Amino acid sequence: MKVLTVIPRYVPGYKAGGPVRTIANLVAWLGIEFEFFILTADRDLGDVQPYPGIQIGTWQVVGKAQVCYLPPDQLRWWTWPKRLQQIDYDVLYLNGFFAPTTRHLLWLQHFGLIPAKPIIVAPRGEFAVGALALKQVKKQWYLRLFKWLRLGMPVVWQASSEFERHDIIQTFAARSAAGCMKVIIAPNLPRSATVQPLVRTNRKQGDAARLIFLGRISRMKNLDYALQVLQGIHSRVELDIYGPCEDKRYWADCEELIRQLPATIGVTYRGELPSEQVSEKLQQYHALLLPTRGENFGHAILEALRSGCVVIISDRTQWHDLEAAQAGWDLPLEQPAQFRAAIERIVAMDEAEFSRWSQGAQQLGERFATNPAVLEANRLLFLSSER
Repeated sequence: MKVLTVIPRYVPGYKAGGPVRTIANLVAWLGIEFEFFILTADRDLGDVQPYPGIQIGTWQVVGKAQVCYLPPDQLRWWTWPKRLQQIDYDVLYLNGFFAPTTRHLLWLQHFGLIPAKPIIVAPRGEFAVGALALKQVKKQWYLRLFKWLRLGMPVVWQASSEFERHDIIQTFAARSAAGCMKVIIAPNLPRSATVQPLVRTNRKQGDAARLIFLGRISRMKNLDYALQVLQGIHSRVELDIYGPCEDKRYWADCEELIRQLPATIGVTYRGELPSEQVSEKLQQYHALLLPTRGENFGHAILEALRSGCVVIISDRTQWHDLEAAQAGWDLPLEQPAQFRAAIERIVAMDEAEFSRWSQGAQQLGERFATNPAVLEANRLLFLSSER
């Protein structure tokens, strides 16, 4: 089967976060069984120069996929009909529901301007309550238009968890009730299934903690909430922030919150972190602090767990019952006091107690990463699209 995906950014890029890693992992796992063709930009998010060493405008082998890197002016909606007519593919795999590329391609197929091929749409958490609350009016109008015109009928929807499946069905309740929807749970694939020995460079003393925030600087990732939580912490805590600055106005608000923190709280923005450095960097911290408004998967969360870094996250992800596994906490955003209590618990741990929690985190992460059912679910996702 030949799978065509159109994605704004792909490797060697990393600044766009999870979607890049998701597709790269998918190709690495299934690139022998399926032929992947990827149309993408020739530069990373926010960059003005193309990636060094790539060929622009021609198909080339990148890992186990055929990739065509295009300059921004060749990624406009009016270029897609001619370009897709030239590609022999069996299924179109679209990332993000509200993403401009997805909207354009669904419209083009609706009006017969691109080949009528099966389509898989992976919303990537966009139907979570927290995600729909951002730019709410614009999204609701588009959803109404989408339903009214019956765009994307039929479409196979990919949910990365039962959590996301519920969100998709709730969003399209009428179609679901009429039996017009096919929603398949296919969790995102890990970077690899090789179990690595637990390596830590974050020795723990019982009077301080090193935390990391890893994600895009955007309202969805909820950095401002994390900083407000820290305002109520009186212990010695360091927080390092890694991720591309997606929203400069939002970052300015966060900087003001940082200036208001007590002297015992040290916060440093460390810039962007290439994906190949993530695991090693996480091993240097005691906990990932990520009170996200919603995640369809959360690559940073899985990477943290596998690195033995305890996680303190919201309950709006697929990662639940963390405290019972001694791997961290999944907490309601409506209760900031619970986030503070979790941070204080990390601060109070000595090396022996933290080591048990670190091992609990790694074991939970490795159980997911080595589960063969995850790979099989992704294989069936594409096979299910065959007409």
